[in-house]
Amino acid sequence: MRERGTGDRTRSAMIGRTSAWSDLRLFLGLTFLLSWGVGGLYLLTRANFVPLLGPLNQRSVVFLIINCAPSAAAMLTALIRGGPIGLLNLLGGLVRPFGWWWLPVSVLFVPLIALALSYAAPIWWDPNWPVSPRQVLMMPAVMFTAAQIAFNIAPFGEELGWRGYALPRFIEQTGPIPAALALGAIWVVWHIPGFFISGVMAPSFSLFGWWALATMALSLVMTFLFVRANGNVIVAGVIPHFVINAAANVGVWESRPAECVALAALALLLAASLALSSFSADRARVPQ
Repeated sequence: MRERGTGDRTRSAMIGRTSAWSDLRLFLGLTFLLSWGVGGLYLLTRANFVPLLGPLNQRSVVFLIINCAPSAAAMLTALIRGGPIGLLNLLGGLVRPFGWWWLPVSVLFVPLIALALSYAAPIWWDPNWPVSPRQVLMMPAVMFTAAQIAFNIAPFGEELGWRGYALPRFIEQTGPIPAALALGAIWVVWHIPGFFISGVMAPSFSLFGWWALATMALSLVMTFLFVRANGNVIVAGVIPHFVINAAANVGVWESRPAECVALAALALLLAASLALSSFSADRARVPQ
């Protein structure tokens, strides 16, 4: 039997890269079609649909479809590309084993930033900082109310797509840090229409730049968690997304400049850690 040579391996790698980019294009196309396409069609024909489905807000069926577009697109793409096995592999990302210590990290990094700012801001730069330590410490009491769970659907509607389907493919092609930045930029763009629909986005459009910075930073933190927690989508995606949305819903987090800078600083530290780990792994593979 002929052994595979360098040329064979190179061709296989090129085919794999082409397939991964093709999968990503299909996923992103379906995501934007199910969200921007459906939302745009609804707005263009709202005179006909508003009496039937109501206005486009967080309680409408149309908003539910839009908000669940990334996860729906991921499942459709997995089925198209890999059949039932592809879908099972995608869903397997929700239950991948991970080191238990990453669970509290996933839950607590946003509240800890908010808590630190609630103590530091009034002392150092803003005596009227609007969030008190008590508000932050009371977050667990309000995060899991029926209303929060019912209307904080974005983590479940988005993360199987962003972190479950797109992120591992981006990482495979570009490495974790470029993957985090690319996916973060797509995530920012995808949310832009929400700033023009009343009641959809918590921050006002005047804070868009700061919100975009925080979203890019959050993408880096989630990518760090994804790499460290063995690709578990619940730990890397659903939980941080749920927590930051809940914090915004109760007024503890609002993409204020200090919050965004603090999250960006954490993201840079974690990105440096990923870069150092990658550099060390590359050096270990170099023949001596």
